[in-house]
Amino acid sequence: MLDVVEIVLREIRLPLVEPFQNASGTVTDRRILLVQLIDKDGRAAWGECVGGDSPNYTPETIGTCWLMIRDYLAPRLLGRAFADPREVYPALDEGFLGIVFSIHPLLDFVRLIVRSNQVPVCEMVK
Repeated sequence: MLDVVEIVLREIRLPLVEPFQNASGTVTDRRILLVQLIDKDGRAAWGECVGGDSPNYTPETIGTCWLMIRDYLAPRLLGRAFADPREVYPALDEGFLGIVFSIHPLLDFVRLIVRSNQVPVCEMVK
């Protein structure tokens, strides 16, 4: 059983060891959105969002990931018990067009639960 009771979003900044330069400019530090999920048994897990400051590599940014998780994805998990981890991805993905990268840190948590239940991850996202 998977029952998430709390989702905490945290933004941190980490300086890069060396500046990163591409066609969009030079980056000297990186914004990172961390997602902590806690289940009813007190198990906590962390995931990291893939968005950056601007939509250079993916269409999502830290800001859009924060919004998607807070307003659309978290309500699909909180207060809902999933009998099987394979039910989570369809619940998160339902009704969205295209790829929603914000889902990935939430799935990181589910993967940890899956490992403890011995359910292959590939079966979860069919």
